[in-house]
Amino acid sequence: MLARSLSESDGVCALARRLGLPASAVVPLGLLVLGWLVMFVPAYVGLAQTIWGSDDQGHGPVILAVSLWLLWSRRAALAAAPPCPSPWLALPFLALGIAAYVLGRSQVIWTLEIGAQILMLVGLLLAFLGPRALRVAAVPLCFLLFMVPWPGDWVAAVTTRSSAARATTFSRAVTR
Repeated sequence: MLARSLSESDGVCALARRLGLPASAVVPLGLLVLGWLVMFVPAYVGLAQTIWGSDDQGHGPVILAVSLWLLWSRRAALAAAPPCPSPWLALPFLALGIAAYVLGRSQVIWTLEIGAQILMLVGLLLAFLGPRALRVAAVPLCFLLFMVPWPGDWVAAVTTRSSAARATTFSRAVTR
C-alpha cells in the first residue's frame, strides 16, 4: 500500500520517466540504493580517513570515480540489454558478498569489506538484469578491483616479481 502510494506521486513518476523505469520500480530501486549507501558509505569514510590518505593506496578515490564514469558511459547499453533476471545465478555472488562484508566489517579487514561490493554488484546485476547486463558492466566492475586495498605483502610479492622480470629483460636488451 505504501509503495503504491509513493510510486503514484508526481515526483516519483517524473523520476521514473527520467530513468526510463516503470513507476513501480522506483521505490524498490530507491530502497536498494539506500541499503547500498548504508553498507558502503561508512567503509568509504573509513578508507578516506586511513588508507586512502597514504601514498600506496591514494589512488582508490580516482579508481572509484573512473569506474563510476565507465558505468555511466555504458548506461545506454545497460538500458538496451533485455532484462533476463537470473536469481539463482546471482545467489552465490550475493551470499559470498554478504559473508565477506560481514567478516570484513566486523574484523576491520578492508580487503573483504571493499571487495564485497564487487561481489554484491555482480549479484545485483544478475538478479535484476541478467548476464547480458553483467557483460556490459564487466569492465567497470573489474576496474574496481584496483580500488580494493590489498595486503601489502601480496602487493610486494606481485610487484617484486614483475619488477625483477622487467629488470632482467631490460638488462638482456642492453647487453646485446
